[in-house]
Amino acid sequence: MSAAPKEQVSVVWFKGTDLRTHDHPPLCAAHASGVRVLHLFVFDPHWCHKATPLAGYPRMGHRRARFQLDAVLDLSERLEAAGHTLTVRRHVSTEQCFEELCKDFQVQTVHSSHDLCPEELRISRAVRKVLEQTGSGPLELHWMNELHHYEDLPADVRRKGASGFS
Repeated sequence: MSAAPKEQVSVVWFKGTDLRTHDHPPLCAAHASGVRVLHLFVFDPHWCHKATPLAGYPRMGHRRARFQLDAVLDLSERLEAAGHTLTVRRHVSTEQCFEELCKDFQVQTVHSSHDLCPEELRISRAVRKVLEQTGSGPLELHWMNELHHYEDLPADVRRKGASGFS
């Protein structure tokens, strides 16, 4: 007897810097996909419990943790008001969360924001690798935190490697 086919989903992977519903290209792209959208936020222990690599300072103090909890709650309420549910995962790495997600669903695409910092880029690479290994759809990253959208910059500026700090 063959297993039932997995439900196809498009995932919006919210990160600590993009907890909003307005002006959110990954959210718009996922909802334009035509398949069920899973809205996801992961409280990765990497950000909550580990120290910084060079100085050993806590990555997140009590005030920042309270702020992030409030922001996630606000995001959840805004999504719920629009008829959606925010899936929140705790006590699991982002990579492991996506491994489990790909076991339960046929992930068509994961939409998220571009990262700039080395540690964030490492986590995005790990998620991309999980998606590739499980035969899932791609990780599509969207520019979000810049004054101008990257695609709106002149071609010669983009070729020079302009970033949000240029």
